[in-house]
Amino acid sequence: MHCKILLIALGSQYSQDELAWRVCDRLKVRGQLKSIDFVTCDTPAKLPKLLEDYEQVFLMDAYLSETENGSIQPVNLEDIQNGPLASQSTHGIGVNEMLSICTALDCLPASLSIIALGISGSAEINKVISDDYLERIESLIDRERLSG
Repeated sequence: MHCKILLIALGSQYSQDELAWRVCDRLKVRGQLKSIDFVTCDTPAKLPKLLEDYEQVFLMDAYLSETENGSIQPVNLEDIQNGPLASQSTHGIGVNEMLSICTALDCLPASLSIIALGISGSAEINKVISDDYLERIESLIDRERLSG
């Protein structure tokens, strides 16, 4: 039996918040991440429903940073309160608040990996998403992937 794996890209079509969506689309087209379902999500409030039926989930979200443009940071669930998504997420309700709710509702998957994507307010998204950038994300996901 295969482990069901999902990559969720949080974002929207507005400005820098589109970064995770564009990365998700490019990763899907590249086809290097086999046996992974890809979905875009416009609000962390939808996470509990999306997490259903998956043993492993990768959650990507952009955060604004003038000093860490193009950064890719794995964030532990335990550290999310102090990480870049805690105060710099591009969403009104933060990922950390929604994941706290998911924890209380006991709806987190067996494995949850959070990937914070840093981008400056003035960066052109297409220039951030190079082949090297995508390969770094693919490598991170491959290292974290559960064997099924």
